[in-house]
Amino acid sequence: MKDIIRNFLNKRGYEIIKQAYVGDKYPNLSKDKSIYYCETPIGNFSLPKYGLDEDAVTNVISRGKLFEPEVIELAKKYIKRGSSVLDVGANFGQMSIEFAKFTGPGGKVYSFEAQDFVFKFFEKNISNNNIS
Repeated sequence: MKDIIRNFLNKRGYEIIKQAYVGDKYPNLSKDKSIYYCETPIGNFSLPKYGLDEDAVTNVISRGKLFEPEVIELAKKYIKRGSSVLDVGANFGQMSIEFAKFTGPGGKVYSFEAQDFVFKFFEKNISNNNIS
């Protein structure tokens, strides 16, 4: 039966993808219908509500998880207090926020995001997490 369903979906351009359950989304605390705002153990994030579940990054962040945790674990080995870090392609800022925790108040994180729409959320997230 599984093969019949898989063939049916494949002929129509779909594929069955098995993904690990990453948890429930944190509640949306925003009054703005276009913004999803959540407070999680790893930070407070404003994200675009449109496409929240389809976008890999926002999907993970809205569930209070780190996107690409292996990158953050590797960075943790090299980023020391007071150091300077570049985050090129900062997206919604989750890694920049984590990097700022590693560098501490004496360090600097230089973040770059090319998309104006995403950058606006990046700025909100830096503010939401009291990062300067």
